[in-house]
Amino acid sequence: MIAHDFLDDTDGDAKISNGDLAIGESDKQHIQDILYSAPGWWKQYPLVGLNPYRYINSKDTLQSLTNNVKGQLTADGYIKINSNISIDSAGRISGNVDAQRK
Repeated sequence: MIAHDFLDDTDGDAKISNGDLAIGESDKQHIQDILYSAPGWWKQYPLVGLNPYRYINSKDTLQSLTNNVKGQLTADGYIKINSNISIDSAGRISGNVDAQRK
Protein backbone atom coordinates (compact mmCIF):
# COMPACT_ATOMS: atom_id res chain seq x y z
CA MET A 1 0.00 0.00 0.00
CA ILE A 2 1.60 3.22 -1.15
CA ALA A 3 1.10 6.30 1.04
CA HIS A 4 -0.27 9.50 -0.46
CA ASP A 5 0.17 12.87 1.20
CA PHE A 6 0.91 16.53 0.53
CA LEU A 7 4.25 16.76 -1.24
CA ASP A 8 7.26 18.91 -0.41
CA ASP A 9 9.47 20.64 -2.94
CA THR A 10 13.27 20.34 -2.95
CA ASP A 11 13.52 23.04 -0.24
CA GLY A 12 11.11 21.21 2.08
CA ASP A 13 8.30 23.70 1.50
CA ALA A 14 4.79 22.70 0.44
CA LYS A 15 4.81 21.93 -3.28
CA ILE A 16 2.29 23.97 -5.28
CA SER A 17 0.85 22.62 -8.51
CA ASN A 18 -1.74 24.52 -10.55
CA GLY A 19 -2.27 26.93 -7.65
CA ASP A 20 -3.02 24.18 -5.12
CA LEU A 21 -1.12 21.90 -2.78
CA ALA A 22 0.32 18.94 -4.67
CA ILE A 23 -0.68 15.45 -3.53
CA GLY A 24 1.12 12.28 -4.57
CA GLU A 25 3.04 9.19 -3.54
CA SER A 26 4.91 10.16 -0.41
CA ASP A 27 6.75 7.09 0.91
CA LYS A 28 10.18 8.48 0.01
CA GLN A 29 9.26 11.77 1.65
CA HIS A 30 8.05 9.98 4.81
CA ILE A 31 11.29 7.99 5.00
CA GLN A 32 13.34 11.15 4.60
CA ASP A 33 11.29 12.93 7.28
CA ILE A 34 11.85 10.07 9.74
CA LEU A 35 15.58 9.80 9.02
CA TYR A 36 16.32 13.54 9.23
CA SER A 37 14.18 14.32 12.28
CA ALA A 38 14.96 13.74 15.94
CA PRO A 39 12.76 12.28 18.67
CA GLY A 40 10.48 15.00 20.00
CA TRP A 41 10.08 16.87 16.69
CA TRP A 42 6.67 15.31 16.00
CA LYS A 43 4.20 16.37 18.68
CA GLN A 44 1.84 13.42 18.23
CA TYR A 45 4.65 10.86 17.91
CA PRO A 46 7.45 11.90 20.28
CA LEU A 47 9.55 8.76 19.72
CA VAL A 48 9.71 9.13 15.93
CA GLY A 49 13.01 10.32 14.52
CA LEU A 50 16.48 8.93 13.91
CA ASN A 51 18.58 12.01 14.72
CA PRO A 52 21.48 11.12 12.42
CA TYR A 53 23.60 13.93 13.86
CA ARG A 54 24.10 11.97 17.07
CA TYR A 55 26.07 9.36 15.08
CA ILE A 56 28.60 11.83 13.67
CA ASN A 57 31.95 11.21 15.36
CA SER A 58 30.27 9.13 18.05
CA LYS A 59 31.17 5.74 19.46
CA ASP A 60 27.92 4.25 18.16
CA THR A 61 28.56 1.64 15.54
CA LEU A 62 27.25 1.27 12.03
CA GLN A 63 25.22 -1.68 13.31
CA SER A 64 23.55 0.58 15.89
CA LEU A 65 22.68 3.12 13.19
CA THR A 66 21.31 0.42 10.87
CA ASN A 67 19.22 -1.12 13.66
CA ASN A 68 17.81 2.31 14.57
CA VAL A 69 16.88 2.98 10.92
CA LYS A 70 15.11 -0.36 10.64
CA GLY A 71 13.36 0.12 13.99
CA GLN A 72 12.09 3.58 13.09
CA LEU A 73 10.78 2.50 9.69
CA THR A 74 9.24 -0.71 11.03
CA ALA A 75 7.37 1.32 13.66
CA ASP A 76 5.93 3.45 10.85
CA GLY A 77 4.59 0.41 8.99
CA TYR A 78 7.39 -0.37 6.55
CA ILE A 79 8.25 -4.04 6.21
CA LYS A 80 10.70 -4.36 3.32
CA ILE A 81 13.65 -2.19 4.29
CA ASN A 82 16.83 -1.98 2.23
CA SER A 83 19.60 0.19 3.59
CA ASN A 84 23.05 0.84 2.26
CA ILE A 85 24.54 3.05 4.95
CA SER A 86 28.19 3.64 5.72
CA ILE A 87 30.22 5.75 8.10
CA ASP A 88 33.63 6.78 6.80
CA SER A 89 36.80 7.29 8.83
CA ALA A 90 35.95 10.99 9.25
CA GLY A 91 32.60 10.06 10.81
CA ARG A 92 30.47 11.12 7.84
CA ILE A 93 27.31 9.14 7.17
CA SER A 94 26.34 8.31 3.60
CA GLY A 95 24.17 5.86 1.72
CA ASN A 96 20.52 5.36 0.91
CA VAL A 97 17.46 3.75 2.43
CA ASP A 98 14.46 2.36 0.59
CA ALA A 99 11.40 0.71 2.13
CA GLN A 100 7.95 -0.58 1.22
CA ARG A 101 4.82 -0.62 3.30
CA LYS A 102 2.65 -3.64 4.08
